[in-house]
Amino acid sequence: QTTGIQAVHGSSSWCVTNRLRIIMRIGAMIQPLQHRLCATAMPTVLTRDQLDRWRHDGVIVWPGFVSAEAIDGLKRRASEIVDAFEPDADTGVFSTRAQAGQADAALIASADAVHCFFEEEAFDVDGRMVVPKSRSINKIGHALHDRDAVFDSFSHGPALAALATDLGLVDPQVWQSQVIFKQPGIGGEVRWHQ
Repeated sequence: QTTGIQAVHGSSSWCVTNRLRIIMRIGAMIQPLQHRLCATAMPTVLTRDQLDRWRHDGVIVWPGFVSAEAIDGLKRRASEIVDAFEPDADTGVFSTRAQAGQADAALIASADAVHCFFEEEAFDVDGRMVVPKSRSINKIGHALHDRDAVFDSFSHGPALAALATDLGLVDPQVWQSQVIFKQPGIGGEVRWHQ
């Protein structure tokens, strides 16, 4: 069984779900947290009502779980990563429709690195960028939690550790993290994908 955490973009409301993967959205996404489940004692950060909702509904909405300042810091750092990013021939384009060749190679190469991925419509048929870089990025992935100090601090911080403990997770491990951008006027359909 895996666990998920999702925050609403532009706010500090969090939704914790036990259905698919650990996903934290801050206009961003940090995903799968692999773990084993065990029985929990009295919660330390979750209220008894939140824990009961978790067990019954598989979801917790948690306004204020992450401070607005922390969210701003993560968004600021993501912008810095995009600004510093220099595309090259190996840069990937994120697509759930055509996951082959170069896109797959770029995804695999990002497993232990921090890479930016473009939206499908960022380039014309001749390969020229037609949208400014800052608005053409689909995501940054996939090892922010290990390779970037700001995201590492957030991903391995005491708030998430306390939440994991309350949910009964033993030896939680962050395996992947990513920032997902929802760009205005650009972006392909995201189908079910692995």
